[in-house]
Amino acid sequence: MDYLSRYVLLADAHAFDVANAKAKQDLIHGIIPVKKYKKLLDQEERLELLRN
Repeated sequence: MDYLSRYVLLADAHAFDVANAKAKQDLIHGIIPVKKYKKLLDQEERLELLRN
């Protein structure tokens, strides 16, 4: 089951924890730019606002 499905169907508030940890490591190692990392976090925040 993917992260979004877990988040929506199971109301799993921690569904993105693993993905966020990986994205943070990618940021630290210069694999992704800060702008992309921020976009990922902003998208997750919008999902949370929609859910509530």
